[in-house]
Amino acid sequence: MNPRTIPAVLDVSRLGPLPSTPDFDKAGESDGIWRVPAFPGHLFKRLNAEAARKIDSVALDRLVAQPQTLTDPGDRRLIDEATSWPASRIVERGATIGVLTPEAPSAFSVSWLAKARTNPNRYGPIPVDYLAKPNSWLAERGIPQQSAADRAATCMSLARVACLFERCGIVYADWSYANAFWHPTLHIVYVFDLDGCSYGTRPHVFTPEFEDPLTPDQSPVDAYTDRYRVALLIGRMLTGMRRKNEVYAALGTMSDAVPQTLLRMLTAGERTDRPTLADLTRSFGQPVPTARAADATGVVTWRPRRDYNGSRTPNPSPGSVAPAWRPRRDYNGPRTPAPAPRPATGPRSAAGPRPATGSHPVVGSHPATGSHPATGSHPVVGPRPVAGSGRAPVPVNRPVPPVSPRYSPPQTTRPAPSGGGAAGPVLAVLVLIVLVVLCAFAIF
Repeated sequence: MNPRTIPAVLDVSRLGPLPSTPDFDKAGESDGIWRVPAFPGHLFKRLNAEAARKIDSVALDRLVAQPQTLTDPGDRRLIDEATSWPASRIVERGATIGVLTPEAPSAFSVSWLAKARTNPNRYGPIPVDYLAKPNSWLAERGIPQQSAADRAATCMSLARVACLFERCGIVYADWSYANAFWHPTLHIVYVFDLDGCSYGTRPHVFTPEFEDPLTPDQSPVDAYTDRYRVALLIGRMLTGMRRKNEVYAALGTMSDAVPQTLLRMLTAGERTDRPTLADLTRSFGQPVPTARAADATGVVTWRPRRDYNGSRTPNPSPGSVAPAWRPRRDYNGPRTPAPAPRPATGPRSAAGPRPATGSHPVVGSHPATGSHPATGSHPVVGPRPVAGSGRAPVPVNRPVPPVSPRYSPPQTTRPAPSGGGAAGPVLAVLVLIVLVVLCAFAIF
């Protein structure tokens, strides 16, 4: 059944009647795993109470939606063929209780000897743990021995899956022997237990024998932690050895790009100096798709948080550019951007801008005509640089007088003649009035 046709969220009642005994016993965070006849080829993993309480339903929904956002057909094919990617979140009375995931393809099931008294003969997938063993150990269990090329092909398959996770911003964290199968003749892997993945950092996930020496206990794990753990797992699969010092020594005797990249990932002095999983995939000679999803999160079918009440419009894409012009914080007029200053035809003085004439704006200020009336004198801070002009703005710090909609430059007037000017006639009139008043008093 195609996982793309399954609803992203399903009530547990939609799974139909399930037996009381699971098909796979409880382990890790699950209370058991059931095959679901209503959805052929899929498994229902029921979380235990603690895991159900901690599960991030928003991140799980995003994970379920991720395959639909991938634009490269090879990525979608890799998800279908090499991962047990969550197909649906299972709820009961609105609360998340588990996840529906694809079962490993039947092609991964092979006959081998488990060397166990209770069940010496087995038919089923082989844990990737067994590839981190020497060929003599494989031969004892009826598993085909692996040449260096066989091991490299299987390691390349795992590197491609890990690279896809990193390109999607996913932190898997639980890279170890227990969470992948491999096929001894097809040389491919199948990664499962993805429902606990996160986007970005997540609380520390302890993995015995895979702890990162540069990520202290209880510290969050992230993409840098994944790089170390993937490199250590692939190094063990490639060499057939388990002890770290033996893995490092064996890789050091190899000369091609893969072991050298693994060693740099394992021995870097700083976490941020570790090569990426894309670098590791390229060292196997595999191309890495550059196509990205429609937005920065990698998810087109965006889902808001449950407590989110704002706009459902996704954020602008990273490539969008905000307009260069922004109004002053105290400006209340229309938001029409100011026109760019006219190109200079000769040397400019730093003393200030040329006087504006007609409808041209004052350089470095709001336009003198149109819809930007001046609201008072304010300092000119200089024009913003014009993109592509190659000319720096002229710094000006002189105040500019208020500008009216029909501004014209002030006219130059001749100074008044010396010798009193307009004050002479006024003074003569005042003297004459005083004399008339004195004469009147003398007569009477």
